[in-house]
Amino acid sequence: MSSLLEKHIVELLQERNDKAISLLYDNYGDTLLGVANKVLRNEELAQDVLQESFVKIWKKADSYDPTKAKLFTWLFRITRNTAIDKLRSLNTKTDKEIQIDVSDVYNLGIESIRPEFMDVQEHLG
Repeated sequence: MSSLLEKHIVELLQERNDKAISLLYDNYGDTLLGVANKVLRNEELAQDVLQESFVKIWKKADSYDPTKAKLFTWLFRITRNTAIDKLRSLNTKTDKEIQIDVSDVYNLGIESIRPEFMDVQEHLG
């Protein structure tokens, strides 16, 4: 991509011009989708992440500093971090579901609590 087009996209982004998102999508969408898909290994989730990333890009447009990073690097980081956050949230949710499924706490009935196995009789004497 030419630096002239990149500069134009940045200007549109910072002006909050809707055309910036279209240009970003046309020029970077496939690559950023690939980044998200590589992290998540799920096309549907990667598409969700791409959409979330574009929202973040739109909201954070003022924070982009061309002296610190190229536009693609900035876009890449936002997309990759969003994908990693999504992966972490899915893993956390899965871990919690597994703990609930494996736990016996919810399966204990009053009949399964037997005093002879709790040393209660020893302590009563």
